[in-house]
Amino acid sequence: MLRTLAIIVLLSFLSMLSVAQTKGAGARFDAYEFDFGQILEKDGPVSHVFTLVNSSSESISITRAIPGCSCITATFPKEKIAPGKTAEVEVFFSPGGASGNIYRTIDIVSSSGRGLGTLGIKAHVTPSDLSIQGRYPSSLSEMIYVSRTKVPFGYMSHGQSQTKVIFLANASDRTVSLSISTLGSGFATVEYPETLAPLDEVPVQITYSMPEDRNLFSQYEDFLEVEIDGKVLPKTISVSSILVNKAPASKDAPSLRTYPSVGSLKKGFFSSTYSGSITVSNDGKVPLQIHECRLVSGQGKVTPGGKMTIQPGKSVSISVEGCPDEAKVEIYTNDPSRPFKELIFKSSTK
Repeated sequence: MLRTLAIIVLLSFLSMLSVAQTKGAGARFDAYEFDFGQILEKDGPVSHVFTLVNSSSESISITRAIPGCSCITATFPKEKIAPGKTAEVEVFFSPGGASGNIYRTIDIVSSSGRGLGTLGIKAHVTPSDLSIQGRYPSSLSEMIYVSRTKVPFGYMSHGQSQTKVIFLANASDRTVSLSISTLGSGFATVEYPETLAPLDEVPVQITYSMPEDRNLFSQYEDFLEVEIDGKVLPKTISVSSILVNKAPASKDAPSLRTYPSVGSLKKGFFSSTYSGSITVSNDGKVPLQIHECRLVSGQGKVTPGGKMTIQPGKSVSISVEGCPDEAKVEIYTNDPSRPFKELIFKSSTK
């Protein structure tokens, strides 16, 4: 009798421990399952955002997402989640090769190795008669296809990390080895499987991690170079982002306005040098900070360049000189709505 009671107590303890590991002590998701309902294989990958709430008294970091199969993956913030704060975990499912009712899971794990939750997705997949070639819009080579060749991350702030997912597909009848390298800023990293089986469709996770240097403002474009069986494919995947100061929205925020929309480059009466200007105004209630103003295309110079402050209701004329055909000037500001603006100048004779 005592032995039986001890076994029951032990099993109850193990059950409670399992639930704690699955649901994550001190953290909870808004839901642990999502049903996509009826989906078509030909429509490609689908995704759903789960929200994690840190209900503990300490910060939590998500470090890994362990999938139950190669058809499911997840993206999550790399930053720590403070007590009482939330984080979005987006789960992606590729229905390629699936048919009928499916159930897939992925485990979300913290930096301490503790399970924060097991997320499940359901769907009823209607298989397609279309081949990989018919379902994927772009090819990198004769038999390797990709869900998209351009991956814009948009505005990102200093120290921020963000992850997006694309899918690669092998339309051939043989297993191939896969390697992906990044070319460019060095701020992009990629995670991918080492092989692609015949007719396999696999997720590739791309992460942009912006530098902490708050004096740095720039546009970035990196390229993913794909190797199949040691051979570099002729086409690349473009990844882009814009590093800005993402100021919080406020009714007292500065407000950037430019006029005209395109600056006209003209010669002076007694000069052979082309020049033009665009007026930058602050319609807000607090000073507009120009963190960086620089010429990025066209020969010549921009005046004034670098940093400047525009007081409420005031304006500054941004001029370029020595650019006969076309010029582009980038400005980075503390306007929450327009942290980045590209000024275009064109010759009035064309």
